[in-house]
Amino acid sequence: MATRGAIELYTVMIDYGQPLAQLIAAGDYDHVNRHITEASWPVQRGDPALRELTLVHLSAVTSTDNLLHTLDELEVRSGEIEELLAFGAAYPQAQRQSPIVAVGALDPYHRRPFLWGSPRVRHLDLRFDEKIWSGNIRFLTVRR
Repeated sequence: MATRGAIELYTVMIDYGQPLAQLIAAGDYDHVNRHITEASWPVQRGDPALRELTLVHLSAVTSTDNLLHTLDELEVRSGEIEELLAFGAAYPQAQRQSPIVAVGALDPYHRRPFLWGSPRVRHLDLRFDEKIWSGNIRFLTVRR
């Protein structure tokens, strides 16, 4: 495999029928970027589902293209915003350790949602896709 990092597995119940505002509220974030709205981030509609999510940590600076190639080799797909929000609600401490990005989610302005934090606060924010990712980021993915 092309990765030099680690893969962490998590099981999360995702309610695909909930509106975005409810998914955000369930995470109880201290700060939410005001541009994360239903208009920019329409969520998938469907029944609740138990999903196996993975956090992929490459431990090296990488490009978006290289990341997507690596995820394909790992047979996972990039997470969407509803999966990121369900993960944040189920595992609130994870984002305090390192930023977590849903690369599969992209708004019209080329921003991707991510979770980050510190011992005191948790954030749901947006990051412009600059095509380069630092080595401390974990990428939320879904097992195929």
